[in-house]
Amino acid sequence: MTDAAPTDAVASPLATDADAELLAACAALARQLGLGETAPQIVGRFSNRAVWLAPRPVVARVPTGTTAVRDASVFARRECALAGALAAQGAPAIAPLADPLAGPHAFSGWTISLWQRADVQPGLPDPAESARALAACHAALRTVPAALQARFVRWQPFDEIERLLGHPAVRARLAAPDRALLAQQATDLRVQLAQNVAPLQLLHGDAHLNNALATAQGMRWHDWEDAFIGPVEWDLACVVAGARVLGSHVAWSEALLAAYPAPWDAERLARCIHARTLFTVAWMALLAGDDAEKLARLQGRLRWLRSLGKAA
Repeated sequence: MTDAAPTDAVASPLATDADAELLAACAALARQLGLGETAPQIVGRFSNRAVWLAPRPVVARVPTGTTAVRDASVFARRECALAGALAAQGAPAIAPLADPLAGPHAFSGWTISLWQRADVQPGLPDPAESARALAACHAALRTVPAALQARFVRWQPFDEIERLLGHPAVRARLAAPDRALLAQQATDLRVQLAQNVAPLQLLHGDAHLNNALATAQGMRWHDWEDAFIGPVEWDLACVVAGARVLGSHVAWSEALLAAYPAPWDAERLARCIHARTLFTVAWMALLAGDDAEKLARLQGRLRWLRSLGKAA
């Protein structure tokens, strides 16, 4: 789970001792797996660390913030299996390395999976191409073998909202009235969405701008950790929720929605935008730390949710 404000994925300076330990672990794992000597560099610092094993065309993904409410090994195994299955079908998804290199590997206290490094092009990805690639992924997800589909949960975000609202860090960040509002809105939306009959299928689960990559090989969607079973409107809500709620990247988001080449339901989309915003607020309350920009976005989303509560 990442926040939906685009951030350049560039090498970051070491921020903590844990970063230094992680980079050392990645270098040691690369040697153990026969990848030779590498100079790991952090290239993404979201709810996971993304570490380029330079000069190899390999990126290590390492869960960090999400481990507060998720079993890192379970989610990483599912993610590798799903992305591998999609790539094998030719779907526009970033692929893990071939087994057994992909992992995930339990190493020095970390859960590390290894992925192909994409040659990402500068600038925003084309929204129409992103829409077509997302639709192609949705089509491929409908054909994933039943045994793999069975490893994913229906409407997982609602389960996580409940767990997050009970987490001590979230309870400290959010006032009791806000926690109660989020819990009630999540309960109501879960019922409403269950009653609004829709085809359910495997989804990306976190299909926002940061996860749409324009590469030298074409559009690719990555970061499949949040995959779950629900309606395609959830992924479309991930695309446009930031635009509708915060006014961020409106043109890109709305252009992707307009270009999505398959039917979707406007009422279901509106409810998924609401639910996605609840989900994002719960996660940001855990992960925002002292980051002023993230805290400002958190407060913006909270104001939007409060306004819906007053209107109800």
